[in-house]
Amino acid sequence: MSLKSFIRPAKEKDIANLVQLSSSSFRNAFEASNTKSDVDLYIETNFSYAQLQSQVLDRNNVFLLLFTEDQASPVGYAKLRMGPAEACVSGENPIEIERLYLDAPAIGKGLGSVLMQACLEAAEGMGYQSVWLGVWEHNDRAIAFYKRWEFELVGTHPFQQGTETQTDFVMQRAV
Repeated sequence: MSLKSFIRPAKEKDIANLVQLSSSSFRNAFEASNTKSDVDLYIETNFSYAQLQSQVLDRNNVFLLLFTEDQASPVGYAKLRMGPAEACVSGENPIEIERLYLDAPAIGKGLGSVLMQACLEAAEGMGYQSVWLGVWEHNDRAIAFYKRWEFELVGTHPFQQGTETQTDFVMQRAV
């Protein structure tokens, strides 16, 4: 039995849910491998209501919310960001998948693939020809997922996780 899901763009009314989902999914993904204080600092800095409201209302961002038939709140989300790409990105007319996260109970049910497919379709629908993203060099599960989606490693960039500067792999693929 497959879990029925649907995706829609985030609206201003979704910000409170997005704050909760962003915080819990980031904490789930990174707290076991980082200090709690650094994860807390990152969440406070990047996932406040005001910060996410500003990002949702910014025309250079597209947030996609993933829902399942058994949940009223979103179980995953992605953020596509229009703007300059890292210098190592060589794909034609690229857009960044800046975030792609699932709530912990949604992981392992094929919903990440649903969300990734929606990102690729949204990018293509907006006229982009390639997508790129940054992924922490120690996030083996995410790296394997992106490789299954034919992303290729093209470089690295620094990522500030609280007080620690970490290294993200930069990966890209054609739409």
